[in-house]
Amino acid sequence: MEYKEAYGAALRFLNVRFLSEEELRRKLRRREVTDDIIDEVTEKLKSERFLDDHRLAESVYRYYAQKKHNTGMLIFVINCVCDFFTRSRRD
Repeated sequence: MEYKEAYGAALRFLNVRFLSEEELRRKLRRREVTDDIIDEVTEKLKSERFLDDHRLAESVYRYYAQKKHNTGMLIFVINCVCDFFTRSRRD
């Protein structure tokens, strides 16, 4: 798959739901997009702010906080978000 096709596919995926960078990479790999093209597409989408893991993590937290889930659920979500950022910084 060429860059233009991969970029279009990525936009279609993101139109359905906001994805993390890793989720988008997995979906593109399943479409047999090469890693070089995936890197180009994700960098372009990040520069356009269509792909933003930090914003996604904040959105997930706000969703659970607004739903007034019990304290245990909020602690679980916060731990997941913290774990996500810790892993992101290591990569």
